[in-house]
Amino acid sequence: MLLSVALGLLASTSALAQFSSSVQGVVQDQSGAVVPGASITLRHLDTQVTSTTKTNAAGVYRFSSLAPGRYEIVAEASGFQPVKSELRLETAQSAGVNLTLSVAGAAEQVSVTGEATVFNPAETRIQTTIRNETLQDLPLQGRNFLGLVALAPGITGRGATGGGAPADAPDNFSTEKTVEASGNGRNYSGNLFTLDGLNVTSNILQGVANLSPNPDSVQEISVQTNTFGVENGRGSSVQVAITTKSGTNEFRGTASYFFTNQGLRAKTFFTKSYEPFSRNDMSATFGGPVRKNKTFVFGSVQVLRSRVSQATSVITFETPEFVDFAKRNFPNSVGTKILTDYPMANVQTTGVAQTARQIFGSDCGTPAAGNIPCDLPMVAEGRFKPSPFRNAIQYSFRADHYMRDNRERLYFNFYKVDLDTEQIGRRQGFYGVDNNNTGAYQAGWTHIFSPKLLNELTYGQIRVQGSVGDSPGIPFRIPDINIAYQNTGVNAGWGPATFIQHNYNWRDVVTWVRGSHSLKMGGEFWKGDDDARFRAPYERPSFQFNNLLDLVRDRPYQQSGVNYDPITGKVANGAYRHLLNTLGAFVQDEWKARPNLTLTLGLRWDDYGNPHPDSNTRMGNVFRGTGTSLNEQFANAVVKQVDAVYAGRLNKNFSPRVGAAWSPGARSEWLVRGGVGLYHNWIPLGEANRVRQNLPGLVTPTFRIGDPIQPILSIGTSDRPPFGFNYPVIPAGQLDARGGIVGARPGAGGIDRDIKADSTLIYNLGFERQFPKGIVGGVAYSGSYTWNGLFGSDFNRFPGDLLDGRLDRLNPSFGTIYYELNAQKIYYNALLFSVRQVGARSSFQATYTLSKVEDYGQAGTRVNRDPGYATPTQYDLSQYRAAADWDARH
Repeated sequence: MLLSVALGLLASTSALAQFSSSVQGVVQDQSGAVVPGASITLRHLDTQVTSTTKTNAAGVYRFSSLAPGRYEIVAEASGFQPVKSELRLETAQSAGVNLTLSVAGAAEQVSVTGEATVFNPAETRIQTTIRNETLQDLPLQGRNFLGLVALAPGITGRGATGGGAPADAPDNFSTEKTVEASGNGRNYSGNLFTLDGLNVTSNILQGVANLSPNPDSVQEISVQTNTFGVENGRGSSVQVAITTKSGTNEFRGTASYFFTNQGLRAKTFFTKSYEPFSRNDMSATFGGPVRKNKTFVFGSVQVLRSRVSQATSVITFETPEFVDFAKRNFPNSVGTKILTDYPMANVQTTGVAQTARQIFGSDCGTPAAGNIPCDLPMVAEGRFKPSPFRNAIQYSFRADHYMRDNRERLYFNFYKVDLDTEQIGRRQGFYGVDNNNTGAYQAGWTHIFSPKLLNELTYGQIRVQGSVGDSPGIPFRIPDINIAYQNTGVNAGWGPATFIQHNYNWRDVVTWVRGSHSLKMGGEFWKGDDDARFRAPYERPSFQFNNLLDLVRDRPYQQSGVNYDPITGKVANGAYRHLLNTLGAFVQDEWKARPNLTLTLGLRWDDYGNPHPDSNTRMGNVFRGTGTSLNEQFANAVVKQVDAVYAGRLNKNFSPRVGAAWSPGARSEWLVRGGVGLYHNWIPLGEANRVRQNLPGLVTPTFRIGDPIQPILSIGTSDRPPFGFNYPVIPAGQLDARGGIVGARPGAGGIDRDIKADSTLIYNLGFERQFPKGIVGGVAYSGSYTWNGLFGSDFNRFPGDLLDGRLDRLNPSFGTIYYELNAQKIYYNALLFSVRQVGARSSFQATYTLSKVEDYGQAGTRVNRDPGYATPTQYDLSQYRAAADWDARH
């Protein structure tokens, strides 16, 4: 069960593009007869941009490709009084405004009908529109509005959360923003985010937003849980469409400053003080006309200067007494040099956690324990209380230009985000500043051939980059060291490394009005990459020590973390770049079947492509062998090098959808809407990581004390690759018949070569009723069924594989075989209750969601997020059907 209440939320519908809103209706006389040839004028009240058309033989008119905002509609016909109506058009809304003309009297006057009804007989979807006024009035954590997504009808979840991706936090500067919101029974990996129509969803982590705009630059946000249009694929969970502000005919600007720190936070009986933190958040906007009624610009900037408290619980580390002991007894060891050159810093010591006697027992004071005194303090405890800075800037610029009597429109928009996060280490010299940045650009051209035919061409791109450990001076020549009995080792962090995502979008849509039908036909092309420049992290070794004494005696019990080429036996480059391109096409008919009945019928086709490596990256996949059971197939499986992840492109994705909206009766107090549609989510580029380290590519061996190849502790000669470590040498390998290494059992990862994009069938039926004072109540049923969902697990295991005291494998050439295939099913049923009021001075909305979601444990992939062993076995997954994490019932 989920109950949400939000002031200022307006319920309506939306789609995904900046100029995809429309207005349509029927013009009638007082007897109900249609009026053909009536002249209709539509005027945007903020920019004064006007458009004109005439009703057809059925009395139907339509304006397409409109920006959201306040509009005035005037209808005129010979022998009738003109009639005027105002409406507020929302993001990608298809508004139905029917007009009635009265016979002209002796003195002609304009009949004003007021604002159009909140019941929209042309809309078939369920969604919530959050206007800019709401964004200004509601308290937003970190001034990030994406948390409001969770308040929409039919959505469960906590909204925007920090920590789901690198440098993520509840503000507007993360390059990968996690929004925990589930719709239609799907987890948040099914979410889709667009900014003025530009897809800003990560191509690596599905359902994660690459851009969170400053709320002062946003006109409104539309949150859809049910949509049966076909202009967009994917988005089977929640579709979030963000519309930015444009300039108007008046120069306007805003400025704001937000400040808080630990001194402004209320203390409690148990908490007398807080660790230092501060937040200085400054924002400004300015917009207006370059040429009135023709050219408009708008810009915004947001600056963050903050310090974030990262006070930890108790930490444990070596004592100064032990370091002095090591200097006297092991002065020339690598371990002693590391502890001497990089002592603890920024730490408040509170006591002794372990003495030598507690660690070595009766061996202390003997040669077995290096003659260490039994009462020597070895491990101290204390507190680490840093307040690193998080500084950022985001700025945007938008321009709109109308020409040729408003028959041509040019649009341009860009956002730039730059974020610096300070990394304060627990040891002297371990300090750096990480950087994340995003650049998003979009341009569009609209040409109106006639009132019945127009074309929209758009191009957009978004580039995301994150750099970790790239600051000069971080001692990456020191390997990562982890020590038993204490939780603080010697760690410079993961890096230095850079990740980059490129996304390029082309889209063309033709709208053709024919009679009572509005036809949309379009196509799109997308290409992108996952450019992971991860050479350095995979050339830095990581060591495990049983205790501090073993460290200063240079006796690691385990070494790992370095990539090797198994064929040559040499350290290899762990960087990779995966590429993908997709295609999509659709046709949609919005049919005004009757003045109070609108049908939306559409068919979409998507080709989700086939991820493949660039020329410098190798990729291998698991091929299941012969057999009638999964066990037999994996026992006979082989690993082979491939040119692409799948056997072919995922291009058999057809998505038919139909929706209807009906407002019975002459008073338009009731609204009935419903629909059914098929959706296919793509498999993002991030899933290709499953196969990137398979043979004959790279392996990451582990060396243990007592093995033929021993760990070697060393300090490098450089803080950049090649680091100059003394690596263990592995023999040049030979592949066995299954593609494994002779004499070893490396792990393998695989994706079914014949995998399919998942399928989700969504259906709903809802009723709304308008009551006095603008109050609207509604109830709706919503359901979905998902099949061919992705599931991942270790398939090289079987019940009883440890009964003989050792881990036996089905396939002796490999250890873990982590494999993904189509095996997931999801079942969803929900009742949605809502009440809202739309007023001139205030508005509110309250929703109650009662849902039941069951699945097999959406697990084992970067798509599904849950840990890989959420099911005890990989057999007969239906036995694990149970309530999902986002189930919401009593």
